Amino acid sequence: MKTCSYCGAANEDSAKVCTGCGEKLTPSNPVDSELPDPNEELVIVATFGDTVEASLAKDRLEQAGIEACIPEELEPSPFGNFPPLAHVTVRVAKKDVEAARLALAESPQ
Repeated sequence: MKTCSYCGAANEDSAKVCTGCGEKLTPSNPVDSELPDPNEELVIVATFGDTVEASLAKDRLEQAGIEACIPEELEPSPFGNFPPLAHVTVRVAKKDVEAARLALAESPQ
């Protein structure tokens, strides 16, 4: 399965375009050669329509002891951190993906 780097949707290996967002898929997901451990590669675990929802998910992950980030918070935009119709992603290290998905699936306390 190929994972869309834009929205995080799972696609068939033969897919050329993401079924979730229509973004062109890259032939493979190359691992950054600068990373000392491929398990530290960032993986999308959730996609939201705004940074508020993404921040709530990030907070839940961090309360569960899972380090998470929202790369889109750092992107400059004339609209601040709320670009219209944007996909805001929450990412964790590859080694934490399963635990992160379980933490996000649980009902908030």
